[in-house]
Amino acid sequence: MKHLILIMLMLVPCSIGYSPILYEGITIHKQVDRELTQAMYNAHLHAMTHSFVMTESLGKHDSYLACENSGGVLHIRPVMIKEVNHIQDSIVFALNDRFDSTLSVNIFRIVMLSKNKELSIRKACIIWNGMGTKPSYYKKIMYYYRKNIDYFTRKEVNSILDKYSV
Repeated sequence: MKHLILIMLMLVPCSIGYSPILYEGITIHKQVDRELTQAMYNAHLHAMTHSFVMTESLGKHDSYLACENSGGVLHIRPVMIKEVNHIQDSIVFALNDRFDSTLSVNIFRIVMLSKNKELSIRKACIIWNGMGTKPSYYKKIMYYYRKNIDYFTRKEVNSILDKYSV
């Protein structure tokens, strides 16, 4: 008798079936989790990009450093234009594109997403400023990163939460 009751208790949940609402809710939660993970990645990328812009030029699109032949918001050198065009296997960017803020950020992101997929800030400093990156450069980047990461995280996460009315 005891075994029969146990078997019946095990069969009852199976006979009920699934609730479409519960199943749909689980799917939505998984989707929200996926999107929140992507939002955190995007927030990190935005904050990192902003940190480099502020460190290199304080956001001035017409900034130019003659001794390095670097210009734009990210002080892009001609060798970086060649590198990004090589990454894309085509000539997409011209030297004057470094003075366009949007294109400069696109160049930065293409380079970072191809050479620094984990988006390590230390590695990004080496890629962007060379092997001899000084600790003071890294400290400046981290100063702006810490200053802005909360803003970018809130912005990205809130857009996801608003989308699902969570």
